[in-house]
Amino acid sequence: MQAKTHMNSSIFLGLLPFAIAPILMLSILPLSILPFYIISIAIGSVLPDIDEPNSFISRKLYGFLFSLLIAAIGVFYFLKNIYVSYFILGALCLIIILIFLNSLTHRGITHKLIFPVAIVFLSIFFFEYIGFQMFLLSLGLALGIFFHHLGDFLIGDSYFKGGINNYFFPFGEAESRVQLFPKILRGVIGGFKEKIYFFIFSILIFLEFLVIGSNTIK
Repeated sequence: MQAKTHMNSSIFLGLLPFAIAPILMLSILPLSILPFYIISIAIGSVLPDIDEPNSFISRKLYGFLFSLLIAAIGVFYFLKNIYVSYFILGALCLIIILIFLNSLTHRGITHKLIFPVAIVFLSIFFFEYIGFQMFLLSLGLALGIFFHHLGDFLIGDSYFKGGINNYFFPFGEAESRVQLFPKILRGVIGGFKEKIYFFIFSILIFLEFLVIGSNTIK
């Protein structure tokens, strides 16, 4: 799946609870934080392809790492929260480690279920230091990664064909391939089905914003 389709499908899924129960969700995640939640999902939706040299995230990698560094400095300088700064710097170090690990193979550890699960567990473990809002943004990142996986199950290339090998690593056989969607729904990268999905998700996101907006106007 192309980066733009990963992004809009992930944003649609991430906003779905807000469209279904907007008042409840906005009481949990304030409207002022919602844009950052969407950005975290968008980043997560392309992050797993950091192991592919020609992917969107790889081409923007150095700018992204620089942005994380600036964010860590900004949080420390303006908010005086050294723990959040450490958290962001930790995320930067994690990405650098992932680049090394994934240089061995495409669809490596970042394309396994354990990757977003590990982020959630780390966020829970450091919850006392990072706070509720940063936890929500970490959750958005993990959701974006998981939604990327769903996208790869739906739209694959000529080799993977909509599946991910050993998705439940470290459980299961190394060569086992998981397929979540029936063949009639699956397509290839850049193909007609992906274009249809991109169009549908774009329309649905627009409708979601209408629903959310209608519940925030007094």
